[in-house]
Amino acid sequence: MDSRTRSAIEDFGRLLGLSPNFDAAGRSAFEFSDSGRLTFAEAEDGREIVVSLGFETSSVASAGRALLLQGGYDGARRRVLAVAAADDRRIVLAVRQKVAGVDAQALVACFEYLKERRRTIR
Repeated sequence: MDSRTRSAIEDFGRLLGLSPNFDAAGRSAFEFSDSGRLTFAEAEDGREIVVSLGFETSSVASAGRALLLQGGYDGARRRVLAVAAADDRRIVLAVRQKVAGVDAQALVACFEYLKERRRTIR
Protein backbone atom coordinates (compact mmCIF):
# COMPACT_ATOMS: atom_id res chain seq x y z
CA MET A 1 0.00 0.00 0.00
CA ASP A 2 1.43 3.39 -0.92
CA SER A 3 2.24 5.99 1.73
CA ARG A 4 -0.55 8.37 0.66
CA THR A 5 -3.20 5.69 1.11
CA ARG A 6 -1.71 4.53 4.38
CA SER A 7 -1.67 8.11 5.65
CA ALA A 8 -5.32 8.59 4.65
CA ILE A 9 -6.28 5.45 6.59
CA GLU A 10 -4.34 6.67 9.62
CA ASP A 11 -6.11 10.06 9.37
CA PHE A 12 -9.46 8.26 9.06
CA GLY A 13 -8.69 6.34 12.25
CA ARG A 14 -7.71 9.52 14.08
CA LEU A 15 -11.01 11.15 13.08
CA LEU A 16 -12.78 8.28 14.81
CA GLY A 17 -10.37 8.08 17.73
CA LEU A 18 -9.01 4.70 16.60
CA SER A 19 -5.54 3.42 15.79
CA PRO A 20 -5.25 1.46 12.56
CA ASN A 21 -3.26 -1.75 12.45
CA PHE A 22 -1.81 -2.86 9.11
CA ASP A 23 -1.14 -6.51 8.33
CA ALA A 24 1.77 -7.78 6.20
CA ALA A 25 -0.27 -7.29 3.00
CA GLY A 26 -0.99 -3.66 3.94
CA ARG A 27 -4.65 -4.21 4.82
CA SER A 28 -6.19 -2.40 7.75
CA ALA A 29 -9.47 -3.05 9.54
CA PHE A 30 -11.65 -1.41 12.14
CA GLU A 31 -14.35 -3.16 14.18
CA PHE A 32 -17.58 -1.30 14.92
CA SER A 33 -20.19 -2.85 17.19
CA ASP A 34 -23.07 -1.25 15.31
CA SER A 35 -21.78 -1.41 11.73
CA GLY A 36 -19.44 -4.38 11.37
CA ARG A 37 -15.86 -4.82 10.20
CA LEU A 38 -14.55 -2.08 7.92
CA THR A 39 -11.52 -3.12 5.88
CA PHE A 40 -9.19 -1.18 3.59
CA ALA A 41 -7.15 -3.18 1.07
CA GLU A 42 -5.20 -2.25 -2.03
CA ALA A 43 -6.77 -3.39 -5.31
CA GLU A 44 -4.67 -5.62 -7.55
CA ASP A 45 -3.87 -2.78 -9.95
CA GLY A 46 -2.57 -0.58 -7.12
CA ARG A 47 -4.56 2.41 -8.40
CA GLU A 48 -7.54 1.85 -6.14
CA ILE A 49 -8.30 0.64 -2.67
CA VAL A 50 -11.20 -1.60 -1.82
CA VAL A 51 -13.26 -0.45 1.13
CA SER A 52 -15.45 -3.24 2.47
CA LEU A 53 -17.92 -3.61 5.30
CA GLY A 54 -18.70 -7.11 6.56
CA PHE A 55 -21.50 -7.80 9.00
CA GLU A 56 -23.77 -10.54 10.27
CA THR A 57 -27.40 -10.84 9.37
CA SER A 58 -30.06 -13.22 10.65
CA SER A 59 -30.02 -15.08 7.33
CA VAL A 60 -28.32 -14.36 4.05
CA ALA A 61 -31.05 -16.38 2.33
CA SER A 62 -33.78 -14.06 3.59
CA ALA A 63 -31.71 -11.03 2.60
CA GLY A 64 -31.15 -12.45 -0.91
CA ARG A 65 -33.63 -10.21 -2.72
CA ALA A 66 -32.24 -7.09 -1.06
CA LEU A 67 -28.72 -8.28 -1.89
CA LEU A 68 -29.56 -8.51 -5.58
CA LEU A 69 -31.14 -5.05 -5.56
CA GLN A 70 -28.15 -3.44 -3.85
CA GLY A 71 -25.34 -4.59 -6.11
CA GLY A 72 -24.11 -2.81 -9.23
CA TYR A 73 -23.72 0.75 -10.42
CA ASP A 74 -25.25 3.54 -8.33
CA GLY A 75 -25.57 6.41 -10.80
CA ALA A 76 -26.55 8.93 -8.13
CA ARG A 77 -23.35 8.28 -6.20
CA ARG A 78 -21.18 7.25 -9.15
CA ARG A 79 -20.10 4.10 -7.35
CA VAL A 80 -20.19 0.42 -8.06
CA LEU A 81 -21.32 -1.56 -5.05
CA ALA A 82 -20.18 -5.15 -4.82
CA VAL A 83 -22.28 -7.41 -2.63
CA ALA A 84 -21.34 -10.89 -1.47
CA ALA A 85 -22.44 -13.50 1.00
CA ALA A 86 -19.38 -14.63 2.95
CA ASP A 87 -21.28 -17.53 4.52
CA ASP A 88 -24.85 -18.26 5.60
CA ARG A 89 -24.91 -15.34 8.09
CA ARG A 90 -22.33 -12.83 6.86
CA ILE A 91 -22.66 -10.21 4.14
CA VAL A 92 -19.86 -8.08 2.69
CA LEU A 93 -20.45 -4.80 0.85
CA ALA A 94 -17.54 -3.18 -1.00
CA VAL A 95 -16.68 -0.12 -3.07
CA ARG A 96 -13.48 1.07 -4.71
CA GLN A 97 -11.78 4.41 -4.12
CA LYS A 98 -9.13 5.79 -6.46
CA VAL A 99 -5.78 6.21 -4.74
CA ALA A 100 -5.29 9.50 -6.62
CA GLY A 101 -8.16 11.09 -4.70
CA VAL A 102 -7.82 9.32 -1.39
CA ASP A 103 -7.90 11.24 1.86
CA ALA A 104 -9.63 10.79 5.20
CA GLN A 105 -12.81 12.51 3.98
CA ALA A 106 -13.04 10.22 0.92
CA LEU A 107 -12.72 7.21 3.23
CA VAL A 108 -15.39 8.61 5.55
CA ALA A 109 -17.65 9.01 2.49
CA CYS A 110 -17.04 5.37 1.54
CA PHE A 111 -17.82 4.22 5.09
CA GLU A 112 -21.00 6.31 5.24
CA TYR A 113 -22.12 4.95 1.86
CA LEU A 114 -21.57 1.36 2.98
CA LYS A 115 -23.41 1.95 6.26
CA GLU A 116 -26.31 3.50 4.32
CA ARG A 117 -26.48 0.47 2.01
CA ARG A 118 -26.23 -1.86 5.02
CA ARG A 119 -29.30 -0.31 6.61
CA THR A 120 -31.41 -1.30 3.59
CA ILE A 121 -30.44 -4.98 3.85
CA ARG A 122 -31.35 -5.82 7.42
